[in-house]
Amino acid sequence: MQAKETLFADLVQGRAQQFQVPLYQRTYSWTEKQLAQLWSDILDQVDLLETGEKASAHFLGSVVLAPSPQNEATFPRWLVVDGQQRLTTISLALAAIRDHLAQSRPDEAERIDEEYLINKRKNENDRFRLLPTQADRPNYAAHIRGTHEGQAAGDNVSVAYRFFRRKLVEAEDPADPQDVLRIEQAITSRLTLVAVTAEAGDNVHPHLRVPQQHRPQAQPGRPAAQLPLHAAAHPWRTGLRDVLAAAPGQPEQQRARTTHVAAARARRRRPGPPPGPVRGSATPLRADRGQRGGH
Repeated sequence: MQAKETLFADLVQGRAQQFQVPLYQRTYSWTEKQLAQLWSDILDQVDLLETGEKASAHFLGSVVLAPSPQNEATFPRWLVVDGQQRLTTISLALAAIRDHLAQSRPDEAERIDEEYLINKRKNENDRFRLLPTQADRPNYAAHIRGTHEGQAAGDNVSVAYRFFRRKLVEAEDPADPQDVLRIEQAITSRLTLVAVTAEAGDNVHPHLRVPQQHRPQAQPGRPAAQLPLHAAAHPWRTGLRDVLAAAPGQPEQQRARTTHVAAARARRRRPGPPPGPVRGSATPLRADRGQRGGH
């Protein structure tokens, strides 16, 4: 196995490729509490970008990838063994940014779509850079295609998308048309992941048979070296633990990042009057950008 610190942009941009969530993985399950904490972390990074301060990027967690049986030389496909919740959340946030910009900045909306969400020259399921598990696929595909209007919004995929749409309306500053683009920049270039890539002969599948509550559950901001990997119960994890521990994200960098983030939070602008509702949304909006949610 190989591990390296990477950004979402570096992971998914470039050539056509696909990250497939295996059918036996759990469905998308992030709640508004987790979404609110991530949004808070994103705004911290936006503040650091605006002030130009030099600080370590925010560590989001690990992503474990293995070559898919459907892999092709001209169209790489990866199984997302772990980290599908993070990849799905980031993709939905970018879809929300794309749709938020569709009327005012259609060129930027198209760029976001093609760089992060779709394989432009592919069709059907191959068109999606991230292909969720079967249960989540119809709702996720509808949001990436932009055909979700009028659908029931009770599933977690729709809830996450609508959460980000609300937050983008609240965060938009009419005096600064780049504000939403800074949010995109923070998501794609200030949230770091440790990508662990399996090689031929690596057996990552015992991990999939471990109950979810016993799997590594990296939280945003938690150093990779602290991940509980239960190596004694599953010897293959010793290698993964060592790889993650050797990856970038040392405690010193984490402490430095915390100091800069605290300063950025202290300077954060207070939100103005509550904005109007998102078109088509029956959920009232709250100007709660300054509020914090936890995991």
